[in-house]
Amino acid sequence: SNTALVVNNRANTTVNLNVTGNVTGDPSATGGVLLIMGGENCNAACVTNFTIGGNFNFSIPLFFAGNTRTTTSGSHTLNLGGNFIISSPSSRFNAYRFTTTPGNFQVNFTGTSATYTVPPNVLLGTSGNQSNVLCNWQVSAGASLTMTSGSVLACNNGRSLSVLGELTCQDNTELIATTTGA
Repeated sequence: SNTALVVNNRANTTVNLNVTGNVTGDPSATGGVLLIMGGENCNAACVTNFTIGGNFNFSIPLFFAGNTRTTTSGSHTLNLGGNFIISSPSSRFNAYRFTTTPGNFQVNFTGTSATYTVPPNVLLGTSGNQSNVLCNWQVSAGASLTMTSGSVLACNNGRSLSVLGELTCQDNTELIATTTGA
C-alpha cells in the first residue's frame, strides 16, 4: 500500500513538526511514500519546519516534494539530526515540483557523525523532468556529515550548499551545482 504525509497544507500558517526519533519507510511495505512539506493550499505566508532528531531512512520508493503548489508557497525547512538515506533508485526528490516561482526550501544537517546516502537517480532522475534540486543545503555549525560512496548532492538555479561544520566526501561522490532553464 502507499502512504502520503502532507506536513503543511493551509494558507497563512506556520507548522512545526518535531520527531525526536527516526522517520523510516517500512522495508516490508509493498508501495511507496509521498512526503510533501508544503501542500497545494500553502501560500507565500506559509512556514513549515520539520525537525527529525534521528535518522531519515527510506529503502522503499519515496517521492519527496518540498512544494506542490503552482505558485510560491513560502518557506519550508527540513532539519536532520541523523543519517539521510534514500536508497531506492525509484525515489525522487523535488524541492519545488510544479512552480516557476519557488519559495525557499532548505535542508539543514545538524547532527554529528551523520551519513548522507542518496543515489544519483533520486536527485537527477533518469530522463525528462522527473526531479529538481531547487533547494538550499546546509551542514550546520558543529555538525559533521559524510557523503557515502556513490551518493550525489546537487543544487541549481541560485541555490547553494553551505558548509558551516564539516563535510567529508568519500571516493565516488558527486557535488553538482548548475543553472538550468531559460
